[in-house]
Amino acid sequence: MLSFGILRLNPGAVKNNILLPFVVFLTLSFTSCKKEKDPTVIGKWVSISNYSAENGVFTWRPTSRFSQSITFKPDARFNTFIDIPTGAGTYSYDHRAAKIDLNYEADHYGTSARTVMYKIEELTNNRLVVSSFSPAGNLQFKTEYVRND
Repeated sequence: MLSFGILRLNPGAVKNNILLPFVVFLTLSFTSCKKEKDPTVIGKWVSISNYSAENGVFTWRPTSRFSQSITFKPDARFNTFIDIPTGAGTYSYDHRAAKIDLNYEADHYGTSARTVMYKIEELTNNRLVVSSFSPAGNLQFKTEYVRND
């Protein structure tokens, strides 16, 4: 036991009082530094609604019974289906510009080689919203997808 005038300290208590804040600090360091991963387009997505014009007015409507599915693979390849295969090729995703370009390859299903550009309106771990614009910059449509991995 240590004695400083009237104050008497138990060596075990001093040791515990010094170690406790250190242990709490270490525990918080390991648990509070968990970084969330940025959402990725990689995976399978299925359309659930479309934002399109009818009589000049844009509104969201549920996708018809033939939803489009699109799968983005880690090797920058993609494929699309609407009940049957509707195209495949490579894609280029620019996170900073919030855009994705689909480079369709010609195939025996009748798909011609072309590039389709989409602006990414929203990308979360479970939701993807893309929009398409005309060459003049006018909105053509938006499509909402949900992840279906």
